[in-house]
Amino acid sequence: MSSAADATIPEQPNVVLINAGTNDCIQNYNVSTAHERMRSLVEKLFAEIPGTTVVLSTLLPNAVDSVDERVDSVNEKFRELVATLSSSGSTAEGAEGQRIVLAEMNNGYITRDELVEDGIHPNKEGYNKMAARVSFFRLLVLELLCCMLGRRGLTLGQHSGTKSSSPRPRTA
Repeated sequence: MSSAADATIPEQPNVVLINAGTNDCIQNYNVSTAHERMRSLVEKLFAEIPGTTVVLSTLLPNAVDSVDERVDSVNEKFRELVATLSSSGSTAEGAEGQRIVLAEMNNGYITRDELVEDGIHPNKEGYNKMAARVSFFRLLVLELLCCMLGRRGLTLGQHSGTKSSSPRPRTA
């Protein structure tokens, strides 16, 4: 996970999407400290990429009950982490101007019925739901960027062939 972040940092993305920790849950690898490793990663991103917004996803459900229990434990800690890094737990911008939002994927939004046979990865319907949730947060971040730059509204598509004056975020 850290090496992927290290490769991303030179690109200075406006938005960083993170869905990580499933393998730790499957392998029962230091599950109790997964949130601490995630916090270190997020803080590194904030320090190295000024003004970036982190979209942290909860982990998907798992078809194996013992693994799913670990997933639930990690997800609870991820939710707490986002609340802690946000100024009050109810806004997207933290006390030091750090923007982090939670992309909730595992509160019934994606279910075991939306996993493929391996019981880990989403099926087409699950991926579509993930994409819809992440797209919502990308639009939210675009709107925040426009507001920060003093622009109102977003230009999401151009039908007249003209270029948009809205900033385009770089994503990782």
